[in-house]
Amino acid sequence: MACGGKVKIVLIHPFFYVYGGAEKCIIDWFVRMQKDCSAELYTLFDDYHLNSLKNVFFAKKTLPGISKFLPLKVFPFFYRKTLLTLSKKIADNVKPDDIIFLSNFPATLILYEAIKFNPLLKKNKVIFHCFEPDRLLYYKELNDEGILPSDLRSKKLQLIYHLISKLRKVDQKVINKYVTKITTLSNVLVDVTKKIYPDKSVKKITEVYAAKTQLVSRSEARKALNKQFNLQLKDSDFIILSLGRIEKTKGLDELFSIIKKINCEKKISVKLLIGGTGKRFNHFKNKAKKFKNVHLLGFIPDKLMNSFYCSGNMFVFLGSKHLAGPLTLIEAMYAKNMCITSNNGSPIEVITDRKDGFLVDPENLEEVKNKIDLCHDLWLKGKDKPLCEFARKKIEDKFGFEKNYQSLIGGVLENP
Repeated sequence: MACGGKVKIVLIHPFFYVYGGAEKCIIDWFVRMQKDCSAELYTLFDDYHLNSLKNVFFAKKTLPGISKFLPLKVFPFFYRKTLLTLSKKIADNVKPDDIIFLSNFPATLILYEAIKFNPLLKKNKVIFHCFEPDRLLYYKELNDEGILPSDLRSKKLQLIYHLISKLRKVDQKVINKYVTKITTLSNVLVDVTKKIYPDKSVKKITEVYAAKTQLVSRSEARKALNKQFNLQLKDSDFIILSLGRIEKTKGLDELFSIIKKINCEKKISVKLLIGGTGKRFNHFKNKAKKFKNVHLLGFIPDKLMNSFYCSGNMFVFLGSKHLAGPLTLIEAMYAKNMCITSNNGSPIEVITDRKDGFLVDPENLEEVKNKIDLCHDLWLKGKDKPLCEFARKKIEDKFGFEKNYQSLIGGVLENP
């Protein structure tokens, strides 16, 4: 479904400095939209992920220094001038027939301030695409529903929750008064989002996706990683992959504990490659130094992402109560990895247990270790290929990017 040449879609995504699944989706969708119609992307701060893109508007080149210590999204006081500058640009540039596509908070706050500059924006069609209700903004609500991961429960976050009550009121006002409809990427996320915004209809309009790429051989992929990261990966190695933001809720502490137990038992030999950056990077970097078979690679450049996925025998994601995706799981299945993932949240919409992967209780480390042992045994006996081929075909058939995009654009253009 093409947008039609006269339609303009205005995407508002506040930050790209923490790059995850949401940021990748926004950029991929934005680039694809520009082939069909007019599209503009507005963000608070410039970022190197945006360097090659056209029609991107930002308010400031550099992040405030406070970003090293506080989550910027819920402390807009420290960059209020920047936020107002972006809101003014939106107010000046957006026309009455343009479709406004909001993503993560503080996108609603940006629109709220833009409406003050240009009240006519109240009449625009506004889509709020909820990748996940903000865990700080709605800490109490998510905790009360049992959705908040246990390792995020703390008195510090409770305090922040109470300090940002005014931001919560603005978010609720914008969603309830100005947003035409709310869309999501998963059925699990639909249910959660309805609890946060009970007065609005919420609809899943598309799913996470894997970009179609030409896979390289496992041997070639390992050679590329050896060269880039000074590793010594061999064709005979059994390699476990993990990729994502290095932070709480991603299950890395649990994964390290499992590798430690595998090493102590000495029944099987594995290597763990971890890609990604985040607030706990240095913590895990120091932790990895105690392991000869764990390599924390940091940021994986786009040109090496295919090699990263193709280098593995299996992929493990133990995120807690993950509500959308994860995109990395889809991409790992596409690259023919055996996959082990959490049996809660959105992964259950991707994996069919024992058919194209394995679902586990992420808190039951013995169960996870046993599944890794099973995958290693399948690999040794050459019985991993049917499962991997089935998973690859499933992703190609159901989770391809173009199918994802056509569903997205159809949901954006359809009437409420």
